[in-house]
Amino acid sequence: VLPGIQTIHSTRSMAFILKGLCLQKDSKHNELIQLFADRLVQMYLHEKRSHWCWFEAYLTYGNSVIPEALLCAYQQTGNEVYKSISKESFDLYWDENYDMLITYPKPSPNDLQRYYESEDYISHSDKKSGVFNMIYQFVRGFTLKNKLKIIEQFQPNKGSLLDIGAGTGHFLDLAQKNNWKVTGIEPNDGAKKIATEKGITFIENIQSLERNSFDVITMWHVLEHVYDLDEQIKQLKRVLKEDGTLIIAVPNFRSFDAKYY
Repeated sequence: VLPGIQTIHSTRSMAFILKGLCLQKDSKHNELIQLFADRLVQMYLHEKRSHWCWFEAYLTYGNSVIPEALLCAYQQTGNEVYKSISKESFDLYWDENYDMLITYPKPSPNDLQRYYESEDYISHSDKKSGVFNMIYQFVRGFTLKNKLKIIEQFQPNKGSLLDIGAGTGHFLDLAQKNNWKVTGIEPNDGAKKIATEKGITFIENIQSLERNSFDVITMWHVLEHVYDLDEQIKQLKRVLKEDGTLIIAVPNFRSFDAKYY
């Protein structure tokens, strides 16, 4: 065990430490396991509301590891509290018709905005400090070019591009520099402000757009955040030109990463 590990208080760091300790199945680690599990329990009790059963006031990446870590702690220590809370937090229900996972209970539309108000939600910031942020920014440069290459395979003549969930505007900024006429939709005010400083034009919602008005519409890991899926698909069909291209990227819950992490 690393010296000073007890001083770690990051939610996901504690969860990963818990999983690692529990996987060793050694009772000599039970004191540490209890320490980190109890911290997660206290975080949960502090944030829990009637409509919000989670360990933090927001959802960011790598969420599933937290309740999973508590379940591991239960298996190692037999503490029923850890088991109870791990099962009480958000569940993922499988929709057999669409073959997708749905968060339950579903937060209300009025509460959605604050769930993304976290400094850890990297898509809403341009932070470059820290090793993880530096790596993320470096990798993003490659992925942005690949995204542009994908849409230009389908629309080589370029034209009008709508990016839904534009974040801080990096993708639209690159597209604009490559002669696309770009528009963004982004509900987070902080991210939108950063993107606006790059010269990106925003609209409030897709309902305000005219029919058949875009050559390309992109949703890069955004569809899974949409509240009303049926309405969103209806609007996408209305706004996209008849010969237009719709590109949607979503997480694959059957992937190795999803199963491992």
